Amino acid sequence: MLNVKNAEIADLEQIMKIYRYAQDYMIKSGNPTQWGHFYPDADLIKSDIDKNACKVIYDKDGIHGVFALFDGTEPTYKHIEGGNWLNEEPYLTIHRLAGDGQVHGLFPCALNYCKKISLNIRVDTHADNKTMQRLIEKNGFIKCGTIYVKNGTARIAYQRTDFRAARFASISLNTTRSAARSVSSSVDRHSDNWQEIVER
Repeated sequence: MLNVKNAEIADLEQIMKIYRYAQDYMIKSGNPTQWGHFYPDADLIKSDIDKNACKVIYDKDGIHGVFALFDGTEPTYKHIEGGNWLNEEPYLTIHRLAGDGQVHGLFPCALNYCKKISLNIRVDTHADNKTMQRLIEKNGFIKCGTIYVKNGTARIAYQRTDFRAARFASISLNTTRSAARSVSSSVDRHSDNWQEIVER
């Protein structure tokens, strides 16, 4: 069973092994420029760990995946071309997701972790990263447009939001409670012997 936890400095060696594997995979699969051989480097990952932003995905056999998770405004997301974000509500941003190629389900595991924190999640990827695009779209993200990272290169921007589902659930729950109160009031009016049995 896969789980997520904050990375520790002691995990750095395994994390960098995973990123080296991901770099090689990207290059061999036709995506040579997104990360190349040098991104992300150990200093960046140490910084992520210090901020509690670096998360590792693990099971009983050890660490199999890694990603960075940020809560707050992503500067490169302020300007988007060719579309719009689904909303401007607070959101989480997933960056630098990578796996060791040994297990399946890393992205859904990371997403489930994020969904416990926020209903609003954004992510981006390179146009040549077809594998990541398929994973993102398969897991309910909507393509919103194009953003540009710090070095000026373009990324496809995605967002997933469960606000509408949450609002629908809230409306349904309120409707059920209202109906329960109406039934209870009707019963009370017709007999003093009835007891209210609906939990509000």
